[in-house]
Amino acid sequence: MDYIYLTSQYCNPDTSILDIFSDLDNGQLYYICYHITTNGKYPFVQIMLQLKDGLSFNLPSVTIESVPLESISDLILNKIKTDLKKLRCNTNLLSEDNYKGIFSDNNKSYALIDVSSVDITCLQLLRTSSIWFALPTEIININSICDIPISEEVVNLFTYVMPELGVLYKTNELNEQYLLPDIVYTSSTTVKQAEFQTLFGPSKEEIYYHFNSYFSDLFKDELTTEAINRFALFIEDPIIFDLELDDIKDIDDIEDIVYEKCGLTTCIIIQSMNILLVKEYELFQPLSYHLLETNTEETLHNRIKIK
Repeated sequence: MDYIYLTSQYCNPDTSILDIFSDLDNGQLYYICYHITTNGKYPFVQIMLQLKDGLSFNLPSVTIESVPLESISDLILNKIKTDLKKLRCNTNLLSEDNYKGIFSDNNKSYALIDVSSVDITCLQLLRTSSIWFALPTEIININSICDIPISEEVVNLFTYVMPELGVLYKTNELNEQYLLPDIVYTSSTTVKQAEFQTLFGPSKEEIYYHFNSYFSDLFKDELTTEAINRFALFIEDPIIFDLELDDIKDIDDIEDIVYEKCGLTTCIIIQSMNILLVKEYELFQPLSYHLLETNTEETLHNRIKIK
């Protein structure tokens, strides 16, 4: 699948520590570690973010000494390998070639690393996980992952300073971008079900695959929910359709009404229920699953927490 990640063309792999040391904040060099996923209908970017104290996401960084014992690339790649191994990812294919170099923007320097060679499917991510992978739309539109906030600095960088960080361009036309996927969710009553959905996606109800567009909506009436699954979904040529909630008794009612009105439409957004119905399996890609707190003595509001 042909694409161009434009940011990689801004980088200089030969930039030395002396070239950038004065631009660093307390010796911290932040790096943008990106993964390009290509096994769906369209390619898309995921960005590695660091979860600090289980409270918020920021860009990962390394501390640069004035006279380091390692090169910048070795320092960063060693840290990335350590973090990815904690997620049980195989990093054997990561090498010096994955380090793209340093680029500067808005008087700040960043390192850029491509980890597309690493398999990051089927990730179980917890609040104790040091790194997560985010969709650009989670950064730009939602400003959070699973209701955990993303720092304002990261949001500004991807939204206003360098929006091309989250975009893939088509090789024939640099002014033409691939569609960005949105984040959607499903709920699972058991860990095994969550693992299955991470591998294969949710089961089709009758005609459609069902997704929720809001993280917190999964738990309003489902005290038995033990895990959630995150998916990247390409909302291609959608129809927005509203249903009266009083007319809905079960899932079959939803599918029958929607199919009668929308026919062969690929993607239907039911705004009144924050539900998306999708026909094409190729339009969504499993990203990760997350176990939830299960203390039944807590209120439902407090229970909606990633472990």
